Amino acid sequence: MRALKTAAMALAMTSAPVLAALPDEIQVYDDALNPSGVFGVELHVNHTIDGNTVPGYPSEITSGGATRLTPEFSYGLGHGLEAGLYINGAIDRQGKAHLAGAKLRMKYIARSAPDGGVFYGINIEIGRIAGRFDIDKTGVEVRPILGWRSSDWLMVVNPNLEFALAGPGKSATPDFSPGVKIGRNVARGVMVGVEAYRDFGSVGGFDAAARQATQLFAVIDFDRKPFVFNFGVGRGFSGADRWTIKGIIDLPF
Repeated sequence: MRALKTAAMALAMTSAPVLAALPDEIQVYDDALNPSGVFGVELHVNHTIDGNTVPGYPSEITSGGATRLTPEFSYGLGHGLEAGLYINGAIDRQGKAHLAGAKLRMKYIARSAPDGGVFYGINIEIGRIAGRFDIDKTGVEVRPILGWRSSDWLMVVNPNLEFALAGPGKSATPDFSPGVKIGRNVARGVMVGVEAYRDFGSVGGFDAAARQATQLFAVIDFDRKPFVFNFGVGRGFSGADRWTIKGIIDLPF
């Protein structure tokens, strides 16, 4: 456990997530992939216990006190490819439900390592989000996947690049918002670890360190079918939401 504590300190200081206006999907991608012809359904749920409640622009629905509910539908295409669709939903802090938007993704794993070793691939996602949640509305995320696993450990980094295609943030220069995960197997189908996310700002000129929103999550991954889920509790720094809980639940299909 000392190794995990050391890793957590390093991640908090050096790495972290995509802290978008709609934090709908808080995860680090690894080489998991649906087999060819197989559908999958996951439910992403997260709730901001203590976070921003002051709108940054007129009509913005802030993350503080809100809950995000995002079903993800995926389909294995074979040859290392998987397609996915997200339907973004949210419940604001007044309890009102909203359909926030949708995203499409394509994941490609060039090398997987289910039995150990190095794996890598890429995920490309395009989404359209309501202006009440994201002032830029339309965006593309390019998420490289680089990782290594052994019988005991999992280490993954997603050096994410985010492009705004509309709105005041529209630019050919992406934001850099990496995510990192380190996990340790502690029992059959049970892994504990840390996930770290940081938004450095534009690649053309990073924000000052004090403005680089950072979140550090303590997480558990449970994989004993039919019960498969990820659960985490996150602490925010440098302007990020202070406390967030998140879950990703695999739904039998």
